[in-house]
Amino acid sequence: MKDNLPIPRDSNPLVPRSAADGASRPRGTADCPRCERRTLAASRAGLAAVFRCIRCKGIWVPRASGADLQQSFPEIGELRRESLELVRQTAAELNLRDAVKYLACPICKERMSRRQFAIGSGIVVDRCIHDGVWFDAGELELAAAYFEAGGPADAARRKRISGERETKRIPIVTGDLGDEATAAMAQLLLWLV
Repeated sequence: MKDNLPIPRDSNPLVPRSAADGASRPRGTADCPRCERRTLAASRAGLAAVFRCIRCKGIWVPRASGADLQQSFPEIGELRRESLELVRQTAAELNLRDAVKYLACPICKERMSRRQFAIGSGIVVDRCIHDGVWFDAGELELAAAYFEAGGPADAARRKRISGERETKRIPIVTGDLGDEATAAMAQLLLWLV
């Protein structure tokens, strides 16, 4: 992964830190979805209690930690297309490195669904609708960089343009791009909670 992301790694609020006192392992199992080994260890990402694989560095965000993670994301930055393109290129490199593989949820062992983190982000995460979200190594940090680069504002624009193409006869009411971007951010992170 490139080291020149829009947010320096040491100032990124979502780079996992040591776990706080009292953090525990997920109930049921502590198997990493990617490594398929017992390698998840309690950690923190911003305000959220998460579990980081000590081997592959992926991050499991339990459903209960979703709201805390959402609050930890940086403010939506001003749209910087060059930085956003760097996020997309880095996400594409990660996707090629990790290859498409449907992972099992570390809690219920059911196959997780794969979906793009946000429209136009290129970041593909794995999600168990019941138990949580898996970010491969570097993806959570990349998601924070996406916000800093104004990604939600770009996503709102893309969604508006896409909607206009699909349904010319339905008028789309848009307000200030800031309001639209804020609404897009809320929609992007609904899957966390």
